[in-house]
Amino acid sequence: GLPKTYSAISDDGLHFTWEDWDTPRMEYSGYGLLDPSVIYFNGEYHYFAPVPGQSYGSVYATSSDGYTFTQHDNIEIEDSFNTKFMGNPAVVDEKLYFFGTLESDNAWNGIFYAERDDADNWTVLYEESGTVADPAGIQTDEGILLFKTTLYN
Repeated sequence: GLPKTYSAISDDGLHFTWEDWDTPRMEYSGYGLLDPSVIYFNGEYHYFAPVPGQSYGSVYATSSDGYTFTQHDNIEIEDSFNTKFMGNPAVVDEKLYFFGTLESDNAWNGIFYAERDDADNWTVLYEESGTVADPAGIQTDEGILLFKTTLYN
């Protein structure tokens, strides 16, 4: 069938056991979901996955328990048609950010990060064109922002 999001658990971060193979955590009617990411922020889990067949935005859902997700309207950043939510969310200074991929003409062409003002509104704070995609960013306990991307040719 089409790709869906499932979950697995681990005691050591190396060896995982599937949870409930019969029940996906998220699926997108008629399309496959690839490259999902989930983060716990402000008392709930937030699910992001690139919108299938679209160069911008995200499928978006929330959950109070991390198992049962409620899908909301897709995220679209106003006046931005190349900000694909392929990457990862992070909490930085108690705000929710998304580090994502720029995509134009069906080709990856850089990275961006955006800050969430509320549940519906995101603001792009940084864009960088180039041969990088699928970024990840975290803030250490010391306040240092670490940023990693995939280099492609």
